[in-house]
Amino acid sequence: MPILRFEDHLLRRFGLAEYLYATESNRPMMRLQPAADEVWALIDGAVEFQWHDLRQNSPSRGKRLRLPCNTPTLVLVPFGVAFGFRVPAGQASLIRLATHSDEDGEPELFPWEDGG
Repeated sequence: MPILRFEDHLLRRFGLAEYLYATESNRPMMRLQPAADEVWALIDGAVEFQWHDLRQNSPSRGKRLRLPCNTPTLVLVPFGVAFGFRVPAGQASLIRLATHSDEDGEPELFPWEDGG
């Protein structure tokens, strides 16, 4: 089952594709991109995604959302929203699509918070 095709407008919009391999032993962190959206694709395995809205004028400011996934999934991470994932067991493969590299502006890092 293809996750992205060449014709997909996401590939034209996002110039950076990064492959990530993670295991349950990886320490989860939340990243806050200051100025650009990202798309994350779960390719294989199981993860729990987490978002924390830190945008100043957002009606959902302060809200957290968690999404457990064990099938190929695409998720959007708007700029101004802290985002992370953890692997509950085993291993997982993901792709991060972005309009920028971290060299263009380091993301702010936050610890993963359980609960909430």
